[in-house]
Amino acid sequence: MGALKSIELLEWNDDREKWRFLIANAVYRDREVVVVVVVVVVVVEMIIVFVVVIVEIAAAETTTEIA
Repeated sequence: MGALKSIELLEWNDDREKWRFLIANAVYRDREVVVVVVVVVVVVEMIIVFVVVIVEIAAAETTTEIA
């Protein structure tokens, strides 16, 4: 029972190492893609913040006109 458990743990660690190697290799190989994705996400977030600020300013102006 103990030997079987240690074999399972070795296989599990081996699988983990394999996945870790594959992910690290993909990130290293495609780091330009990772940079592009990060830049796109940041730009989209900035656009969303800009739109929200414009809407808030427009809403504040319309409420001051009513009052």
